[in-house]
Amino acid sequence: MFKMFKAKKDILASPVSGTAIPLKDVDDVTFASEMLGKGIAVVPSENKVVSPCDGEVALIFETGHAVSVVSKEGAEILIHIGINTVNLSGKYFTKLVTEGQSVKKGEALIEFDREAIKAEGYDITTMVIICNSSEYKEINALKKGDVNNNTELLSLVKK
Repeated sequence: MFKMFKAKKDILASPVSGTAIPLKDVDDVTFASEMLGKGIAVVPSENKVVSPCDGEVALIFETGHAVSVVSKEGAEILIHIGINTVNLSGKYFTKLVTEGQSVKKGEALIEFDREAIKAEGYDITTMVIICNSSEYKEINALKKGDVNNNTELLSLVKK
């Protein structure tokens, strides 16, 4: 009976292995100020982005530097690889999925060459943004520091 009063919780895994840092520490005012939504960032140690949950690919940027996944619970998750990497026009990014495709947690979405991107002078910090943050009463980081692409990273509680 009391189950109906229990808040819906969505747990998202890290979409990339590396070092998790607070979004406010990202060297980009748009992300750090949470203008696009609340979330977390990961400085990647590998060259692959995976789905943080079961869901559907809502959008994959033509340049391959970002992808949006909608979880089965309705979270709109933007995974943005690097800062200003849109300027690379797709160089060093390989899209592995298409819009509308169903994906499972851990399924590869994008491969990228982090060393080549860094060599071009770009920050490779990868942002994980909940674009519909206003629909949640809580968005909490579950881990900071070292994470792999299966580590529980964010907890979302619906209003």
